[in-house]
Amino acid sequence: MTYTGTQVAKTLKSLKVPLENAPKILTKLATKIGGVTTAATAAGAASSGAGAAIAGTGAAATATTASVGTLAAGLGIFAVIAAIVVAAGIGIYRAITADARAAEQAAKKAKELADAYEELKTKTQEFNDTVNNYEEAKKGLEKLTAGTEEYKQKVEEANEAAKKLLEENEELAGSFTYNSSTGLITIAPDSLKEV
Repeated sequence: MTYTGTQVAKTLKSLKVPLENAPKILTKLATKIGGVTTAATAAGAASSGAGAAIAGTGAAATATTASVGTLAAGLGIFAVIAAIVVAAGIGIYRAITADARAAEQAAKKAKELADAYEELKTKTQEFNDTVNNYEEAKKGLEKLTAGTEEYKQKVEEANEAAKKLLEENEELAGSFTYNSSTGLITIAPDSLKEV
């Protein structure tokens, strides 16, 4: 019986056999076919077909058991050994590149987390600076006389900081009061601590 490498490769592919398992299957196939010459030639043909399928050519050499004889058996064994080496190489390559891809993804995620942390750190610092500006402006009012130009400027400073805090932090929306006589927006101190 004659087996072409393409036939064996197509059969392995239709059975959805991973290429790294091809050497094991070829060895079993060689045992089932029987005879050193027949087994080696069939395994060689299958290996050639699998190799051609890997290369994407879709073609492989035809090996026949009756006409090639001892030379084919020797070449078939060489082809099986070559197929095993190639399959091992493919397995190693896939393992190495899988680790590299996983490391690349981990590095990407780490960068995203670092960027998110930096953004959060910056926003926290901005919030704290705005709270400090608000608190300082409010304390400055204690030393000034209501109705004076300096007092109005400090009220304006405190209100600008309060407005910024209210715009950037929705959770403060219900925690402020407005004193119409002084014009001062006051945010509850406990609310500032909760943000």
